[in-house]
Amino acid sequence: MTEPVDLLPQLYEAASDPAQWSGFLESLSRLLNARVALLKSWSENSSGCALVHSGFAAQALQQYLDYYWSVDVLAKVVPQRGFTELCSVAPAEAFISDRELLGTEYANDFLLKFDLFRHCFAHLGVGEMSSVLSVVRGITEKPFEEAEMQTLRFLAPHILQALRLGTQFQALKASAQQRQAALDQLEMGVVFLSPTRIVLGMNECAESILRDNDGLLLRQRRLRAVFPDDDKKLQSLISNACRVVHARGTEPGGAMLMSRLRSRDQLKVIVGTANTEVAGLSCMPAAVVFIYDLAKPMRPKAEILSSLYGFTPAECRIASLVLEGKSAEEITDLLRITRNTLKTQMKSLYSKTEVRRQTDLVRKLMH
Repeated sequence: MTEPVDLLPQLYEAASDPAQWSGFLESLSRLLNARVALLKSWSENSSGCALVHSGFAAQALQQYLDYYWSVDVLAKVVPQRGFTELCSVAPAEAFISDRELLGTEYANDFLLKFDLFRHCFAHLGVGEMSSVLSVVRGITEKPFEEAEMQTLRFLAPHILQALRLGTQFQALKASAQQRQAALDQLEMGVVFLSPTRIVLGMNECAESILRDNDGLLLRQRRLRAVFPDDDKKLQSLISNACRVVHARGTEPGGAMLMSRLRSRDQLKVIVGTANTEVAGLSCMPAAVVFIYDLAKPMRPKAEILSSLYGFTPAECRIASLVLEGKSAEEITDLLRITRNTLKTQMKSLYSKTEVRRQTDLVRKLMH
């Protein structure tokens, strides 16, 4: 025989995977001998409601979402009559009599039409949203008994916790998606590596470079160079960066030029430490690899740098050239400025980004 505690694994799966809510509600319906179980959320200013259910006929669901949610007397009267304590459980008849309910449009035109009448609620208000779990039986079926309400009282705090966890998971997912979208805007490859040098994630530019298998490729989830000498140096840079994270080394990566099979333009690769959490990755990365295709110079968006760090137009130009991998001599020649002017503006870039070295500046501008 199924016990309330048996539903908890399925419930907490729904916290990270919203598609699992309907399965949990179906299990709950069977446990309580209900026709329908539904989880509804809405706000006072909303023009609709969010609804997850088990047992609602397609026609009933459509009619409810189209109109009857707005005249749902139970959703309005029950809270007004005292059903507001978080995780409290009660049957509808504790707040509204059958006779009063049968005198409403909602009952006559909707509930009776689909043989949905006897309700038992669990109040699950979350933040600015009102959330209620309802289990429903037909009008000829017996009301919910105390033992069944005890089952809901046991489950209600867990359901509330699952809802809160779900909100947090969705926020993290949105953050990860926003971060990935930002990385995908960059015109350089960015690859995050685990402490064991396994590739954890990358942006679209890196994926494009690796798909070409021209100079740099992905083999057994690891970055490898096509040419043996290049690969030996690359693995050394990555190993050094990973060792620094574990306090077993003092060389935080470095830079190299990588030859290609089909192009005379080399890849410029910079390897650095990345001992910081990155949303969307399965674990904390130990190293980050920046890949510049010298055949496709980067064109970072100055307005982004200005908005994030308060760079002046001149500083944006210098930051963009630094991100392209230009040397100090190349920057002074391109911008027609002196070395002293460049040093002054680089100090300003370091100050505004709160770093001390050029490699740290590059890494900071990537976050």
